[in-house]
Amino acid sequence: MIRALVVTFGAMMLMAAAPLQAPAPPSKPLIPVPDAAYLGGNAPLSGDTAYLVFDLDTGQPLEAGNLDLPLPPASAAKAPTAIFALDRLGAGYRFETRLSTVGKIVGGVLKGDLILQGGGDPELDSVGLDTLANDLALSGIRQVDGRFLVDESLYPPIERIDDTQPEVASYNPAVSALSLNFNRVFLEWRRASGGYNVRVEARATDLSPLTSAAVVEVVDETISGGAFDYVDASRVELWRVRRSALGKRGNRFLPVRRPALYAGQVFRDLARDRGVRLPRPEIGAAPTISNVLARKESRSLTEITRDMLKYSTNLTAEALGLAATRSGGNAASNLAASAGAMNAWTSAFVGAVPGDPGLALVNHSGLSGNSRMTVRRMVEVLAAADLRGFPALNGGQATTLFALMKQIGVEVKDKPSPRYPYVIRAKTGTLNFTSALAGYIQTEGRRLAFAIFSADLAKRAAYNDPSIERPRGSRTWGAVARNLQRELLRSWINRYGGPR
Repeated sequence: MIRALVVTFGAMMLMAAAPLQAPAPPSKPLIPVPDAAYLGGNAPLSGDTAYLVFDLDTGQPLEAGNLDLPLPPASAAKAPTAIFALDRLGAGYRFETRLSTVGKIVGGVLKGDLILQGGGDPELDSVGLDTLANDLALSGIRQVDGRFLVDESLYPPIERIDDTQPEVASYNPAVSALSLNFNRVFLEWRRASGGYNVRVEARATDLSPLTSAAVVEVVDETISGGAFDYVDASRVELWRVRRSALGKRGNRFLPVRRPALYAGQVFRDLARDRGVRLPRPEIGAAPTISNVLARKESRSLTEITRDMLKYSTNLTAEALGLAATRSGGNAASNLAASAGAMNAWTSAFVGAVPGDPGLALVNHSGLSGNSRMTVRRMVEVLAAADLRGFPALNGGQATTLFALMKQIGVEVKDKPSPRYPYVIRAKTGTLNFTSALAGYIQTEGRRLAFAIFSADLAKRAAYNDPSIERPRGSRTWGAVARNLQRELLRSWINRYGGPR
């Protein structure tokens, strides 16, 4: 009755006053926006999809499906890793690589040992080593009569992030406290008369010296498991590559399995170029008391984390996770143990029960089909990070996870733009037959957190040959999964992005 009176009163007022301009034509009815259940049910995507969108201001879930189904989060796992590291280490934290001496310097000769000591910096590159080599030369040392030690003892040596990945995958390198160039070398080949010219470089953005730490042999015989075969040599990393797989010319990155020796060999060559003779590097721990000759600091953790989330660098994620675990007093013996410490911390962070199967990551990068997480737990992590923030330390700049995440769009060719202006910042994740996306949506009216996980675990299990980098059908499956993610985001913006 009240509604009817109001409508009548409004009509009477309209009739009493002559219109000042012609009335606008009636607006076209809005086209209904499909919801998540419709989009997921009509996507030609095998396996399972879980999703959740959550209003950060009201604390209410808006739409969910398979809320508590544990699935591999792939590289979306780097989001909780970032929060773990920022909380434990602080946004202004910097890694430090040291060059130390033991013994006296007599007439330009060090009568003792020189130590290159890793502090866990995942971004140390050939340029950084060259800076330390210059510091060494400026110290007046021209020769070392003792040993040249490379110290990676801060973390346990880990030859590869995940044993199920292809051996040749450069995104699956060793993890070490003394890393170099993301623990990979750059291979370049060119066909020449009678064979191939091959170059192996310690490639960085502004400096790419040749390195003898890895050797590549071109062979005629068939190599089991693919075109490349890794040989675990005692001092030099040997790769064998099938001649018929090379073509006229090409290049690719190869993973490094012994990063400390790799860094030591490159440093030795850089020092030689500056007139300093060093013995061959050998693995060894720095003594408790030594003279620190030079230090190389990393960028701030905020900067490192931003690039880790943008470029999805697996080595960086593992290094951050190990450093955060160690800062809590836990000297983890491997990545799984370190991830376990992170799972326990994250459970406390969001108020979950420890040991929850919805939060069971086996490393920090997400490079494993064995990690499991639910969209409920992922969104809880994102929401808790939104409330928490990461304050400034030592004069550094405060930050939030939202600010560090990469901005993405959902514009689609031949489709109208979303109804409301939006900003999406999120972390993607991709494995064979696995795709994930998790992050934040901001419109003028809403602040939302979301997670979307899709996986066909049966198809993943069917391809258990680690030599296959991309199984048949995985590329098409991934494209369909990413399209579903875009459609879900568009739907949520259109239906929930307006003012309340």
